[in-house]
Formats: sequence, C-alpha cells, structure tokens
Amino acid sequence: MYDNIKKIAGLYIRVSTEDQAREGFSLPEQEKRLRAMCEFKG
Repeated sequence: MYDNIKKIAGLYIRVSTEDQAREGFSLPEQEKRLRAMCEFKG
C-alpha cells in the first residue's frame, strides 16, 4: 500500500574536534556511511 510513497531524508554531518576527523569521523566518511544506510533502508 505504501510502496509508492517517496521517502525523503536529510543528512547531518559534522565533527567538533580535529581528533574526531583524524579518528575516522571525517565529513566524507560520515557522508559515505549515511548514504549507505539510506540505500540500505530504501
């Protein structure tokens, strides 16, 4: 019944410290993981 409903998602990415960016929480890495999750969830 709801298969044809368009889904919309917003991605929020950020790092608050340089340490986070160095430890694998960089903006590009976050975006990559979030987009993968969206693909997985449809």
